[in-house]
Amino acid sequence: MPKHFFVDSFLLDTGLDSIQVMLWLRKLRQQEYVVVLRQFYENQTISSWS
Repeated sequence: MPKHFFVDSFLLDTGLDSIQVMLWLRKLRQQEYVVVLRQFYENQTISSWS
């Protein structure tokens, strides 16, 4: 999993694989962010989530 990336980077292009995406989303949920997998695949940059 990349340690640093830009908010407008396509996250799958940074080297994340599907397992890493699931672990990353889990960490976000543990911090009380509401993120669903479909949302990630439809909007693959952090800046597009807002």
